Amino acid sequence: NEIVSRRMIRFEYEGPKSLIGHILGGVAGHKYVDIDPLVHMGKIAREDSKSEEQNLKKLLAGRFEVTILPQSAALYYEKKLNLSGRIHYSKKPHTSYSRHILVQPELSEIYEYIKKFVENRDANEPWLKSLKKYGL
Repeated sequence: NEIVSRRMIRFEYEGPKSLIGHILGGVAGHKYVDIDPLVHMGKIAREDSKSEEQNLKKLLAGRFEVTILPQSAALYYEKKLNLSGRIHYSKKPHTSYSRHILVQPELSEIYEYIKKFVENRDANEPWLKSLKKYGL
Protein backbone atom coordinates (compact mmCIF):
# COMPACT_ATOMS: atom_id res chain seq x y z
CA ASN A 1 0.00 0.00 0.00
CA GLU A 2 1.39 3.35 -1.08
CA ILE A 3 1.54 6.56 0.92
CA VAL A 4 0.59 9.33 -1.51
CA SER A 5 0.80 13.09 -1.08
CA ARG A 6 0.64 16.09 -3.37
CA ARG A 7 3.86 16.66 -5.28
CA MET A 8 4.37 20.06 -3.62
CA ILE A 9 4.30 18.43 -0.15
CA ARG A 10 6.37 15.30 -0.91
CA PHE A 11 5.52 13.56 2.36
CA GLU A 12 7.94 10.75 3.23
CA TYR A 13 6.52 8.01 5.43
CA GLU A 14 8.85 6.76 8.14
CA GLY A 15 6.30 4.72 10.07
CA PRO A 16 3.01 5.48 11.79
CA LYS A 17 4.45 8.15 14.07
CA SER A 18 5.55 10.21 11.06
CA LEU A 19 1.83 10.85 10.42
CA ILE A 20 1.29 12.49 13.83
CA GLY A 21 -0.06 15.99 13.34
CA HIS A 22 -1.15 15.29 9.77
CA ILE A 23 -4.55 14.65 8.21
CA LEU A 24 -4.89 11.22 6.60
CA GLY A 25 -7.41 10.49 3.88
CA GLY A 26 -8.82 7.03 4.47
CA VAL A 27 -11.49 4.86 2.94
CA ALA A 28 -14.55 4.36 5.14
CA GLY A 29 -14.48 0.93 6.74
CA HIS A 30 -10.80 0.33 5.99
CA LYS A 31 -8.46 -0.44 8.86
CA TYR A 32 -4.90 0.83 8.67
CA VAL A 33 -2.51 -1.31 10.68
CA ASP A 34 -0.53 0.66 13.29
CA ILE A 35 -2.17 3.95 12.25
CA ASP A 36 -5.69 3.43 13.64
CA PRO A 37 -4.55 3.44 17.30
CA LEU A 38 -2.93 6.87 16.76
CA VAL A 39 -6.15 8.08 15.11
CA HIS A 40 -8.18 6.89 18.11
CA MET A 41 -5.79 8.74 20.45
CA GLY A 42 -6.35 11.92 18.42
CA LYS A 43 -2.72 12.15 17.29
CA ILE A 44 -3.59 11.71 13.61
CA ALA A 45 -6.71 13.24 12.06
CA ARG A 46 -8.50 10.99 9.58
CA GLU A 47 -11.04 12.06 6.97
CA ASP A 48 -12.79 9.17 5.25
CA SER A 49 -14.23 8.95 1.76
CA LYS A 50 -16.11 6.21 -0.06
CA SER A 51 -13.24 5.32 -2.42
CA GLU A 52 -9.58 5.72 -3.28
CA GLU A 53 -10.58 7.80 -6.29
CA GLN A 54 -12.45 10.28 -4.07
CA ASN A 55 -9.45 10.38 -1.75
CA LEU A 56 -7.10 11.32 -4.58
CA LYS A 57 -9.45 14.11 -5.68
CA LYS A 58 -9.67 15.41 -2.09
CA LEU A 59 -5.91 15.13 -1.72
CA LEU A 60 -5.38 17.32 -4.78
CA ALA A 61 -7.98 19.79 -3.46
CA GLY A 62 -5.92 20.12 -0.26
CA ARG A 63 -8.53 18.56 2.05
CA PHE A 64 -5.81 16.40 3.63
CA GLU A 65 -2.10 15.83 3.26
CA VAL A 66 -1.69 12.10 2.67
CA THR A 67 -3.69 9.06 1.68
CA ILE A 68 -3.07 5.33 1.52
CA LEU A 69 -4.04 3.09 -1.37
CA PRO A 70 -2.88 -0.11 -3.05
CA GLN A 71 -0.13 0.40 -5.61
CA SER A 72 -2.24 -1.07 -8.41
CA ALA A 73 -5.10 1.35 -7.63
CA ALA A 74 -2.69 4.29 -7.35
CA LEU A 75 -1.21 3.57 -10.76
CA TYR A 76 -4.66 3.05 -12.30
CA TYR A 77 -6.05 6.33 -10.93
CA GLU A 78 -2.86 8.20 -11.77
CA LYS A 79 -3.49 7.29 -15.40
CA LYS A 80 -7.31 7.65 -15.31
CA LEU A 81 -7.28 11.06 -13.57
CA ASN A 82 -4.16 12.33 -15.37
CA LEU A 83 -2.25 12.78 -12.10
CA SER A 84 1.26 12.30 -13.48
CA GLY A 85 3.50 14.95 -11.96
CA ARG A 86 0.82 16.01 -9.48
CA ILE A 87 1.26 13.33 -6.82
CA HIS A 88 4.21 11.95 -4.87
CA TYR A 89 4.77 8.37 -3.70
CA SER A 90 6.66 7.98 -0.44
CA LYS A 91 9.86 5.96 -0.83
CA LYS A 92 8.66 3.77 2.02
CA PRO A 93 5.20 2.21 1.55
CA HIS A 94 2.69 1.80 4.36
CA THR A 95 2.68 -1.96 4.01
CA SER A 96 4.03 -4.56 1.66
CA TYR A 97 3.47 -8.26 1.41
CA SER A 98 4.25 -11.24 -0.75
CA ARG A 99 1.84 -13.52 -2.54
CA HIS A 100 1.86 -17.27 -2.04
CA ILE A 101 0.13 -19.90 -4.13
CA LEU A 102 -0.98 -23.09 -2.43
CA VAL A 103 -1.75 -26.20 -4.46
CA GLN A 104 -3.00 -29.50 -3.09
CA PRO A 105 -0.43 -32.32 -3.50
CA GLU A 106 -2.71 -34.36 -5.76
CA LEU A 107 -2.82 -31.47 -8.26
CA SER A 108 0.77 -31.90 -9.42
CA GLU A 109 -0.01 -30.99 -13.05
CA ILE A 110 -1.48 -27.66 -11.95
CA TYR A 111 1.48 -27.11 -9.64
CA GLU A 112 3.92 -27.67 -12.51
CA TYR A 113 1.94 -25.33 -14.77
CA ILE A 114 1.94 -22.55 -12.16
CA LYS A 115 5.61 -23.11 -11.34
CA LYS A 116 6.58 -22.88 -15.02
CA PHE A 117 4.46 -19.74 -15.48
CA VAL A 118 6.03 -18.01 -12.47
CA GLU A 119 9.57 -18.97 -13.49
CA ASN A 120 9.05 -17.68 -17.06
CA ARG A 121 6.75 -14.71 -16.40
CA ASP A 122 9.40 -12.15 -17.42
CA ALA A 123 9.40 -13.62 -20.94
CA ASN A 124 5.64 -14.13 -21.20
CA GLU A 125 4.38 -11.52 -23.70
CA PRO A 126 0.67 -11.65 -22.74
CA TRP A 127 1.63 -11.29 -19.06
CA LEU A 128 3.96 -8.38 -19.79
CA LYS A 129 1.26 -6.74 -21.91
CA SER A 130 -1.22 -7.00 -19.01
CA LEU A 131 1.30 -5.49 -16.60
CA LYS A 132 1.92 -2.61 -18.97
CA LYS A 133 -1.80 -2.05 -19.50
CA TYR A 134 -2.33 -1.57 -15.76
CA GLY A 135 0.87 0.37 -15.21
CA LEU A 136 2.49 -2.34 -13.10
